[in-house]
Amino acid sequence: MYTFELPEIGEGVLEGEVVKWLVAEGDTVSQDQPVCEVMTDKANVEISVRDGGKVIKLHAEEGDVVKIHAPLMDIDKNGAGATTPAPKKAAAPKAAPAPKKAAAPKAAPAPKKAAPASRPAPAAASNPVSRASTLATPAVRRTARELGVDLKAVPGSGKDGRVTKADVEAFASGGLGSLAKAPVAVPQSNAVPSGQEERIKIIGLRRKIAEQMVKAYTTAPHFSYVDEVDMTDLVTIRKSLKEAA
Repeated sequence: MYTFELPEIGEGVLEGEVVKWLVAEGDTVSQDQPVCEVMTDKANVEISVRDGGKVIKLHAEEGDVVKIHAPLMDIDKNGAGATTPAPKKAAAPKAAPAPKKAAAPKAAPAPKKAAPASRPAPAAASNPVSRASTLATPAVRRTARELGVDLKAVPGSGKDGRVTKADVEAFASGGLGSLAKAPVAVPQSNAVPSGQEERIKIIGLRRKIAEQMVKAYTTAPHFSYVDEVDMTDLVTIRKSLKEAA
């Protein structure tokens, strides 16, 4: 049996990330057979073994960064090691302690989670409290200034609690009575899992993309610019030229 190490992939390359294993423990590999894909800063490379045999152990998982000359796998040239993992599987009957988990009546605390669900009801009935910040467009903020309305006290019916122009006008005309819309918007913000969730490990190219996105977010200034233009005359001209065009 011998330990197959990560070979030198290229000049200046000191490590590589195991993106995908092409074999598993217990598989038989032949000489020069690709066993895994390794990603470096330069390219994706398939790593092949120099001698065939039975794969006894993998020393890295997908997503692990392995140094050059670090062990990748143990290979038994004669395949004799294939019989050693079998007894370990036979020891599985020792899973008898599992019934202890089933008998544990500690699942009773679950009703405690139901208690917080009833709390939002009285919160909706309470008087409004000014918020530290408010989501609203410049046009809505201008409308609030013209009507003398404090945006922090206006409940938002838009996405993520955004205050719309209709919210400001309703608040200015109806006062606190317009807050009746607030409880309706609260349940809409709760995300309901679909039950079809799929999680993918961030490795290889995805990891590189994530690193660059974080770098861009933390080093480049992010801002939004909003301007308003009266398009009335332009729309009129368009209508007059539409038939000729």
